[in-house]
Amino acid sequence: MLSSRYPILAFCSSQCNEPKVEKETLLTEDQIDLTRQKKAKEYARLRHRLLLANLALGGIYLLAFLRGPSQALKAWSLHLTSHPFLALALYFWAWALIYGVLLFPLEYYGGFVLPHRYGLSTQTHKGWGLDRAKSLFLGLLLGTLILEVIYYLLRAYPSLWWLIASLFILLLTTLLTNLAPLLILPLFFRLTPLPEGEIAKRLTDLAERAGTKVRGVFTIDLSSKTRAANAALIGLGNTRRIVLGDTLYEGYTPDEIETILAHELGHHAHGDMARGIILQSALTLFGFYLTHRALNWGVPLLGLKPHDIAALPLFALTMGAFLVITTPLANLYSRSREWAADRYALELTRHPEAFISVMAKLANQNLAEVEPEPWVEFLLYSHPAIGKRIKQGKEFKRALSVRRPPYSRHGNYQKYLNPNPLQQYLIRRFHQRVGELVRETGAIRILDAGCGEGFTIERLDSTFSIQGVDNELSSLLEARERNPHSDFYLGDIRDLPLASQAFPLILCLEVLEHLPDPHPALEELRRVTSRYCLISAPHEPFFRLANLLRGKNLRAWGNDPEHIHNWTAGEFIRLLEGYFEIEKVVYPFPWVIALCRQA
Repeated sequence: MLSSRYPILAFCSSQCNEPKVEKETLLTEDQIDLTRQKKAKEYARLRHRLLLANLALGGIYLLAFLRGPSQALKAWSLHLTSHPFLALALYFWAWALIYGVLLFPLEYYGGFVLPHRYGLSTQTHKGWGLDRAKSLFLGLLLGTLILEVIYYLLRAYPSLWWLIASLFILLLTTLLTNLAPLLILPLFFRLTPLPEGEIAKRLTDLAERAGTKVRGVFTIDLSSKTRAANAALIGLGNTRRIVLGDTLYEGYTPDEIETILAHELGHHAHGDMARGIILQSALTLFGFYLTHRALNWGVPLLGLKPHDIAALPLFALTMGAFLVITTPLANLYSRSREWAADRYALELTRHPEAFISVMAKLANQNLAEVEPEPWVEFLLYSHPAIGKRIKQGKEFKRALSVRRPPYSRHGNYQKYLNPNPLQQYLIRRFHQRVGELVRETGAIRILDAGCGEGFTIERLDSTFSIQGVDNELSSLLEARERNPHSDFYLGDIRDLPLASQAFPLILCLEVLEHLPDPHPALEELRRVTSRYCLISAPHEPFFRLANLLRGKNLRAWGNDPEHIHNWTAGEFIRLLEGYFEIEKVVYPFPWVIALCRQA
């Protein structure tokens, strides 16, 4: 993939490779090729093994280099020159060359043999070798620049080098992101302005609708290296431009091309590039600080000083370990931004069918696993799994059919459909506790008051007979589609269209905090239940804290804009005690759930 081989280009993952002709094609309802999925799992398994081998070999190399070899390489470089800057450059080049030679068999197998075996590459040995030489040159050039600055700071500012170096990395990253379309991309691809026509006009119009200024539409010769089809919006400010792979036209409709670009426009509309640079800078700052502490602790054991070039393996080992540990967290953040960009693409284009078909083609043609193992997705995936993205497209299509503004600020969509694994874990845990409390009541007939789109009913045990009531017709239509075996009523929770003591158990989950005055609703719940009510609300201040930690609603200090009340657990329980006896209270983070009984 371009994003892994040339990370500065920041291409999106909507890359699709031309499929091989199979003797038999078994397609699911979503046009997922089951035969290709089998190959995708094989390919993914091999790539994961290669990744582990690379990490293991790299770690062994750095550990083995710490003492004797590092001192010998330092002596060699100082023998050639006494200038500290030149000596550091010679040391780094030799050290990187040895490392590259050791890892070359794995790199060749993973970068050339495997992609050809699975039909994902069109490069010749010459072309692949030339690209590797260019990448090596760029890596040595940038690596030398960064190391020279860091080692100068280590000598000049031994206690603050990590802070100043982090600021330097921030500036360098911003500069490279801005210059990538002008200096780096042309080293690997030939850019050609796209002739005026339908595609060029539709894409520029799409960018205008998104409020993004671009310098033009260009094509690149992707077919010289891969069968991948891709579109991207790269650069910053005056260098921002739309780039289409020359393979994109084959097998793609204009709507599908728009969908791919709209995803990239979503990143720009949300400021994800700036956010990513800030996140990377924060991680770099923390990593450099830990390296600072590691050098101060470790170099005396090696008989060195922190600014000694022979300590470079310890520097690299510490930063490498930090990157390995933090990559899953960075991927977690990345998946949330990709999910938001998908939502933006759906909202901007209003073509969920095109979105779903693009995702299916990506899975079929790029050998992407539709449903990878959860732990694999958490550790390695920077984008949500294809299956989750297809599900999002279906949810959007369903929302369009019932005329709800799709993926507006309506909290239920953001809460239940976000692929963030931590968020989904918390929601599953919440519903598990709800299910446990429901079973404790022994009730079978249940009313979900304020059922919304029926997400909660969908997640509870099907043995319960659950009915729903809500004051939005569009929500009820969607709830009925999601739960065809349940009955639903149109009504206000403050004036329920139901007889007194009609249900032995009423659920009122995440509703009261939205009401200006919750007391009429509590009066109605007490009237309609014959025995129990199960009522929940956000547990403050923990709910706000959870939002702040994931960068949500920062201007409101984590408060959801749809929430009118922000109760602590004590305040919430005291409110309920005015109407019910409290049987039991549980606290699945970040909510509080109270099982209440008729007084």
